[in-house]
Amino acid sequence: MSASTERKLRQAARAAGTDKKMLAAQEAAQKKKKSQIRWTLGTIAVVLLIALIFFLDSGVLYTRTTALTIGDESYSPAEVNYYYANEYHTLVNQYGSYISLFGLDTRSRISGLDKQDCPMLENGTWRDYFLQSAEENIKQVKALTDYAKQNGISLSEDEIAAIDAEIAQLADYAKTAGYASADNLLAANYGNGVTTTLVRQASLDTALASKVYNETYDALSY
Repeated sequence: MSASTERKLRQAARAAGTDKKMLAAQEAAQKKKKSQIRWTLGTIAVVLLIALIFFLDSGVLYTRTTALTIGDESYSPAEVNYYYANEYHTLVNQYGSYISLFGLDTRSRISGLDKQDCPMLENGTWRDYFLQSAEENIKQVKALTDYAKQNGISLSEDEIAAIDAEIAQLADYAKTAGYASADNLLAANYGNGVTTTLVRQASLDTALASKVYNETYDALSY
């Protein structure tokens, strides 16, 4: 074999080795890039999941969206939850153990109302019944509070103080009942998004509505 031939073979071998190294480096780079993409996508998914959890826990879904509109007023799911649960608790407290005569099973509390047929509705559940009652109550409260605004009727300082005292007692009751806070107590018994702030405002509205109704009724003459 001539010297030139050997030289060409060595050059070819070096070139082949270089090509193999380049190919291996390119393959490693591609694998690294794919791994980085997978890691990035996984990180994004985790971040989005955490954001969703924080979003749901923040109560925005229940307090910043609209579940019911009456006239020019919009009511959030949390507000409707409060009036809905309040209708339930009022009826149960009114009839006590006799509530079962109406076909209402209170063992599952509010969460099971959509699975119980209501004899007072045709093809309706107790959930439907209390939702209808809640909507009617909201309409009445709005009509009466609108009348109060138009006619300069408001709650006295003593009436407001009485409501604030009841709200303040919720914290003590919550601790006695084993809840971390009054808001946790309300959310568990009245629905997601229901807080002491919401209950206070609803109580003020209801008290004002009752005041307007009573004053108007007492002023009637026959």
